Amino acid sequence: MANAAKEAERELKECIQPAVTPTPGEVSAAKQKVQYREGLVHFAVVEVAGGGKSSLINAFRGLRNNNIGSVDTGVTETTLAMVRLPDPNAEYPRVWYDILD
Repeated sequence: MANAAKEAERELKECIQPAVTPTPGEVSAAKQKVQYREGLVHFAVVEVAGGGKSSLINAFRGLRNNNIGSVDTGVTETTLAMVRLPDPNAEYPRVWYDILD
């Protein structure tokens, strides 16, 4: 037990974050929240307000900021909640998430 305490203290001093594993219930709730589907590749972009998340997602999706189907962008924060975006090309089994941090 003393070794575990010393190891934990060392990790805190070295700013090593503990590994946190979600419970199966937490994983299930997260999948439901993001409408997870098997067979799709799910990409999430998380950044502070005004960091360019939406523009980056538009670029990855092959869209310009003013194209139909693109994520709204602006000089102020435009993403107020998580946005789920299918890839505009149906050949690619991808879905994108714009998440405000």
